[in-house]
Amino acid sequence: VVSTQSTGTELKQLPTIIRAIEQIQLDLQQAFYQIEEIEGRLNEKLREEENQNLIIWQQERKNEIAAYADEKLRGSRHLEQDLKINFLRHQKELDEHRKQIE
Repeated sequence: VVSTQSTGTELKQLPTIIRAIEQIQLDLQQAFYQIEEIEGRLNEKLREEENQNLIIWQQERKNEIAAYADEKLRGSRHLEQDLKINFLRHQKELDEHRKQIE
């Protein structure tokens, strides 16, 4: 059962209670905006970190590719030297063989 009678004190407190509720609403709204701002900054930091990780990953891949290419280049130089040596040796053997025939 709800009483329809109010005392004078309760009516006098009503504006104070309403102002307190309004202040709580304002405080909650401000807190919400601050949370959104913090969330935005955290998302920005996350994007920066992801970009930094991507840059690091790309640099690591570049280094791996450069090392692989360097290794292959060194291997091809050894192969080139081996081919030159074999060519010169075969040329010398061919020259010696020609001399024997003559």
